[in-house]
Amino acid sequence: MKCRSLFVFVLLLTGSTMYAQRLNNESEHLGQQVNSEAAELGPLISPDGRTLYFVREGHRENKGYEDREDDQDIWYSTATSNGHWTEARNLGAPLNDKYPNGIEGISTDGTTALVFLYYKDGKPLKDGYSISRKTKSGWGIPVGIEIPGYEELNKGTMSTASLSADGQMLFLTFSPNEDNSDYDIYYSERVSELHWSEPKRLAVCSASNEVTPFLSADNETLYFSSDRPGGLGSFDVYVTRRVSRTWDEWTEPVNCGPSINSEGGDIYYTIPASGSYAYFVSNGAGGSADIYRVELPDSLRPKPVVLIKGRIVDAKTGEPLETDGHYEVLPGGEEVGIAHANPETGYYEIILPYGRSYGFYAKKAGYYPVAENLDLTDLTSYREIEKNLALAPIERGAVIRLNNLFFDFNKSELRSASYPELDRLVVAMNERPAMKIRVHGHTDNIGTAPYNLGLSKRRARAVYDYLVSRGIASGRVRIKAFGLSKPVATNETEEGRQLNRRVEFQVLEK
Repeated sequence: MKCRSLFVFVLLLTGSTMYAQRLNNESEHLGQQVNSEAAELGPLISPDGRTLYFVREGHRENKGYEDREDDQDIWYSTATSNGHWTEARNLGAPLNDKYPNGIEGISTDGTTALVFLYYKDGKPLKDGYSISRKTKSGWGIPVGIEIPGYEELNKGTMSTASLSADGQMLFLTFSPNEDNSDYDIYYSERVSELHWSEPKRLAVCSASNEVTPFLSADNETLYFSSDRPGGLGSFDVYVTRRVSRTWDEWTEPVNCGPSINSEGGDIYYTIPASGSYAYFVSNGAGGSADIYRVELPDSLRPKPVVLIKGRIVDAKTGEPLETDGHYEVLPGGEEVGIAHANPETGYYEIILPYGRSYGFYAKKAGYYPVAENLDLTDLTSYREIEKNLALAPIERGAVIRLNNLFFDFNKSELRSASYPELDRLVVAMNERPAMKIRVHGHTDNIGTAPYNLGLSKRRARAVYDYLVSRGIASGRVRIKAFGLSKPVATNETEEGRQLNRRVEFQVLEK
């Protein structure tokens, strides 16, 4: 088994004994809470920018320090409200053991980690990578992921990986040659949690070495390091942007310039979803390797995204639920992401690129997958939005709102963006052949009471017609119009009126 390490990988490529000194005023040392007398390597910032994971080499608190003084463990520090960092802590078992340990990727929600080495039954068997999921008692035992062809393709002594924020793409760096020449970037797509596609060489690769890729949260902007001609140092950071929905077409890579690159080797850059800072390693004034950060100029930042965060809870009790949140593009309903809720708190996070409208929902056995929607078509800058998802137990008498139904103003025809929401109701009723419901139509108080009563009836009827058209027996669905008579919020504001304009269903039989 190859017991590779982050730092040895740098030495192999650069031939230097330390990361290059960077003395420009734009770099910020993260201080003694993060950095120590040991070497800090391979930083990985969480998408929300609040947790910094990294590797410490040769620290006395490392799990394998007694076996080898250059042992590497995963450590982490969290950002405080005033912008400082907490004192770094060893991540502990099971992600740290007596072998070289490192973290290569963390999901947006912080519940899935990609780590060094291929583990089986709690033991590292060979070079490769493993997935660990967070449980109520902490990180779970890593389980090796299968990447067809990886062992045959990787002939060098070193390799690294990077996991995209949505957990769907894996970028690998390795050499197909035993003499460690021609390191290139490869990509592999997720088939299932433990199975990935055969690696394919990325189109941006050149005849030189390309290493340490990092895909930003927009899923389009890729940063990597290369020793191709024309750089400022032995390795420079470059940026390229994906120009199609495939992973085969990219813009010509651009050198990030002197605000990012130094005269030495610049690698292992990591960037939060906001695109505000790049975190990296340098030997600073000549001591042991430390972690720094530098603010990214606008021209080098990824496209803006939204970080959605909240809790998934039982609508009746408010207790957290251990389940997943699903995100889809509207109107088509194409799933674009899954958010894993923290099993202890129900807290989740997910990143969505701008320029589209989304629906999102959570599902769990015995509950109806209550959905929400979010229009990001006009987003121009990074934002964080809190959205809680409350799942309604499917029980007799329960009234459940259909949030993702869309009608044009003063119309009763369903827009196509409503179909994914109604299709989930069809699935729920097909899974429960005895289930009967009554569809309720409601309006705000704009207009006369008789008119609103008629409009709410027509909209409830539109839902009825859709369900019947999808094979639900007409006898299982009733309708009832309430017009403006049952508001759930004030009609004095547009936000309140929007809440009052709703379609719900009541469970009559389950």
